[in-house]
Amino acid sequence: MLKGWLRRRLGFNGVIVSDYNAVAELIHHGIAADLAQAAALALKAGVDIDMMANAYRHGLPIALDRGWVSVADIDESVRRVLTLKWKLGLFADPYRRARSRRRPKRCRTRRRFARAVAARSLVMLKNEREVLPFPGAIRLAVVGPLADAAADMRGPWWGATTPEGHVTVVAGLRAAMSEAPRVP
Repeated sequence: MLKGWLRRRLGFNGVIVSDYNAVAELIHHGIAADLAQAAALALKAGVDIDMMANAYRHGLPIALDRGWVSVADIDESVRRVLTLKWKLGLFADPYRRARSRRRPKRCRTRRRFARAVAARSLVMLKNEREVLPFPGAIRLAVVGPLADAAADMRGPWWGATTPEGHVTVVAGLRAAMSEAPRVP
């Protein structure tokens, strides 16, 4: 799919990154016997960057020794990665994105933008009896285990961040309807 359909047929020449630890998971799924085979299979399939599995770092040298991949295979992938880094300006200023994390104003601006985009992306499938916008007095129940679970707003990335700053459904509704009376 990656080399035949995406690259040849659609002409995509950009970088393909694996999902988090996905290359190493080829072992757990019974596709590869070890990290070297997983790395070889992923590289040959067209994956340029192995995200967090260390399969390329530890497995590709072994796969190369075993003859499962060639230097040309590795070079082809490295060329795409280096081209992307060049287009992003990382050779001229490799630490520019790292410095931007220390700029709270930029972070606040990005967060406001992300929230605005998220708010515009919500779609109500059916506004039966024209219930929205809510009239002055309405009772609203938010039910479910994730309604007010800030830690769960991070999804599968729970280990990469803290729950501070995540807005739950309940917190968002309370903020939006701050004038509405609350019933415990």
